Amino acid sequence: MKGIYNIRTLFEKYYSEYGNYIDAAAKFVTALILFMQINGRIGGKSIFGNIFVELILALVCAILPPNVMIVLAFVAALLQFASVSIASLAVGGGVLLAVLLLYFAFASRQAWAMLLTILGLFFHVPCIVPISFGLMGSTMSAAGMAAGTVFYYTLLTIGKLGGASVDLAMAKQSTAEKILAELQTMIDTLLGEQEMILMLVVLLAVFACISGKKDGDEACMESCDRSGYGHLSGADDGRLHDAASGDRDFMDPDRNIDLGGSGISAGTVVF
Repeated sequence: MKGIYNIRTLFEKYYSEYGNYIDAAAKFVTALILFMQINGRIGGKSIFGNIFVELILALVCAILPPNVMIVLAFVAALLQFASVSIASLAVGGGVLLAVLLLYFAFASRQAWAMLLTILGLFFHVPCIVPISFGLMGSTMSAAGMAAGTVFYYTLLTIGKLGGASVDLAMAKQSTAEKILAELQTMIDTLLGEQEMILMLVVLLAVFACISGKKDGDEACMESCDRSGYGHLSGADDGRLHDAASGDRDFMDPDRNIDLGGSGISAGTVVF
């Protein structure tokens, strides 16, 4: 845990100096990877599937707020769904629209939590996200991660079922009955996605553990400052360090140490 806190401190130091450049580069790379993954996973053919369009949109996202990236990702997914089948557009678009509305209603400041959760799931390293936001984020980051998880599994499910939809369209068999059957299949598959539920539970549990640990450490440090231990002199602090490292002489009940000239016996000090 100490190593993670050191990484956090180092990141905050460099971010305070080069924050604008880091933000722009992070948004560009995130947007480009996100658009490429959406277009590759669904498998449809739309204007968003062109690499030059993806590069232009990524450049636009680099200078705009990250919520714009979420909206463009939603539009890209809709166009890909529409190029696959009407059923894909209806089911996938409906679920993503509900996720988007709930996100902007309750967690609109957690864009990075949602975006990085999607990318983490794409690259099979999802637990990095709750650990990072557990250390540096707020409680509402959990809502962003939940939205990102549902967004990802919707793309994944529609992408898996998209091949059958394309085959039906090519065979000119997309009758009303078959469209309704396809809708029912997609809805049942999404509602029965147990992996999505399990992933939500795991991510939120990891986030709660890391966030709780961080809050506990901060409360402990604040309590020490209020009790006066944060104001010990350098010599006394050195004696405390010796005790923590196993100095037996420090805990000798016959030995007195001077805590601010009070002459308190070490054996009576409670830690």
